[in-house]
Amino acid sequence: MNSIPHSQHRSILHTRIDATNYHDACDRILYWVTNNISCYVVAANVHVVTTAYWDKTYRDIINSAALVTPDGMPLVWGMRWLGIKKQSRVLAGNLEGKKCKLHARGWIEGCPSAES
Repeated sequence: MNSIPHSQHRSILHTRIDATNYHDACDRILYWVTNNISCYVVAANVHVVTTAYWDKTYRDIINSAALVTPDGMPLVWGMRWLGIKKQSRVLAGNLEGKKCKLHARGWIEGCPSAES
């Protein structure tokens, strides 16, 4: 799907959670946007993971995402326990609303400024 190598990941209740941070996630999203690659990102919290545990179809959708970020602290703690010691929380609202817009300013035509 893309030429960016997949980040490290761990499985929590059979659901893939990627070891990422805001900078890495924004770089990946910008790569997909600037190269016109259609894919999706999931900001996973405990509800997402427990729903995926019980619903295989839903789990397959989550596990097929280009990127699955740990949006909840229990997932961050799980990632750290599973060996990703510096894992931080990557909240969907911050990812879309602040970090990516600041990072993308000037890169993508029509992208709203960080002040919008």
